[in-house]
Amino acid sequence: MGKKEKGTSKFQFILFLIVIPIIFAGLLFSGIAYLLGYNVVQEAKEIGANLPVVGNYIQTAEEEEREELIAELEEQLASQQAELDRLERELRETTEELKQAEDEKALLEQREEVEEGVAEQTNNRVKELAKTYESMSPKNAAAILEEVDIEEAVIHMSLLSTDSRAAILGKMDPEKAATIMTRLNDPQS
Repeated sequence: MGKKEKGTSKFQFILFLIVIPIIFAGLLFSGIAYLLGYNVVQEAKEIGANLPVVGNYIQTAEEEEREELIAELEEQLASQQAELDRLERELRETTEELKQAEDEKALLEQREEVEEGVAEQTNNRVKELAKTYESMSPKNAAAILEEVDIEEAVIHMSLLSTDSRAAILGKMDPEKAATIMTRLNDPQS
C-alpha cells in the first residue's frame, strides 16, 4: 500500500500545486482580458486553428462568416425560387386569360360578320320591297302600307324615290300619311 499512496500523493501534489493554479490563472487572465475588450475566445480559436491536429476541429471567424454567408445566400435563393414560381404561375394565368380574350374576340368578330350579313340581307330585302312598291300603282301600294306597322311603313317609304313616295302618300289615309311623314322627317320620334 505504500507505493500506491505515494503515487496518489504525487498525483495530488501535481494537481493541487500546478494544474489547478494554472487553470485559475488562465481563467483570471481571460476574465481581465475580456473586460479590457480583448476577445480571448476568438484568439484561442485562431491559434488553435493553426495547430496541425486541433485545427481540423476548430472553426475560425472566416469559416463562420462563410457559413453564415452560405446560409444567407441559400435563403435568398429559396426566396427567389418561390418568387420565380409565383411569377411563372401568374404568367400561365395571364396567358390563359389572354387566350380566352382572343377566343372571345374571334367569336365576337364572327358574330359581327354574321350580323352584318343578316343586316345586309335584310337591307337588300327591304330595298327589293321598295322597288316592288315603286313598280305598283300608288293606290295598291298605299293600301298595303296602310296595313303594315308604322315603323315598317316608314322604313319602306324611306327607300322610295320622292315621286313614288308622294304618289303613295297621296293615296293613303291622311292621318297615317301624316304620321309617316313626321317619322320620315324625324327618324328618332
